[in-house]
Amino acid sequence: MKDILENKMTKYSNPILDPFRLPFYDVSVFTKLRRYLAQPFFQTSAGCYVFHKGPKSNEILFLLLRRSHPHNDWTFPKGTAETGEKLRKTALRETFEETGLRVKIVRELSPSIYTYYYDAGNQKVTTAVHYYLAQAFTQKANVHTNPDKSEFNITQYKWVTAEEAIKLVKHNHEKERFKEALVFLASA
Repeated sequence: MKDILENKMTKYSNPILDPFRLPFYDVSVFTKLRRYLAQPFFQTSAGCYVFHKGPKSNEILFLLLRRSHPHNDWTFPKGTAETGEKLRKTALRETFEETGLRVKIVRELSPSIYTYYYDAGNQKVTTAVHYYLAQAFTQKANVHTNPDKSEFNITQYKWVTAEEAIKLVKHNHEKERFKEALVFLASA
């Protein structure tokens, strides 16, 4: 740190790549430059909006999973498709892997396409997520809180009402597809 403050050479020889050597260093400018130069990457994912009808009431509850760092958010079960895997199978497999629940798909929903930047890998990731509405026949999930190192850690799960789910889910693309699922359930 002392070398940087005294403006001595660091291990970086290119001032464009070493933001600390720039006297006018601005995080947003450097981030914008990295994102402009980021490698494009496309992935396909699938997941389920899992619901459960109680045997004694008409209340429908939905399963949410809480992911840990770096996301630290509530989301629905989903994951990346394996090579050659059908999307319905991906949704069922990911739901089972993350929750331990065997579910029945009752409706295919519109896909959601969004882009985000994965700065650690210097990638611009465009993801197409194919969502399905799926019914669980039990509320006893077996959430795997220690998946392999390549996946984000799920720290907890909970069954919530539709209103709670809309409040807890962070991403608008998930909320839009969830509302589509609610319209279907209301008409069924």
